[in-house]
Amino acid sequence: MKIVLILAVGLVLLVGLVCLIGVLLPRQHRVTREIALGRSPRDVFAVVRDFRTAPSWRSNLRSVEMLTPAGGQTRFREVSQDGSVTYEVMKEIPDSKLVTRILDRD
Repeated sequence: MKIVLILAVGLVLLVGLVCLIGVLLPRQHRVTREIALGRSPRDVFAVVRDFRTAPSWRSNLRSVEMLTPAGGQTRFREVSQDGSVTYEVMKEIPDSKLVTRILDRD
């Protein structure tokens, strides 16, 4: 009985620790990546911006569905083994910058 009590208390402490870490994380989450490639910015931008062909070079993607634009913004849905995620292009500077955001709330 004592062992069961110790295990239960340990489990409660572990769950409490996970919840505490979650509470301490920032509400706004931004991710940026940087890499040096041996290609011109125009070439790299063309590949990254061609959302439909992303499954050919991103092994985790099963498909990309282009959605109806809203407010002049390009929208697309990526489908992977983990589910689907809907994106919207927020800012685009040809050959230079591409900013997307996740539209899904969950």
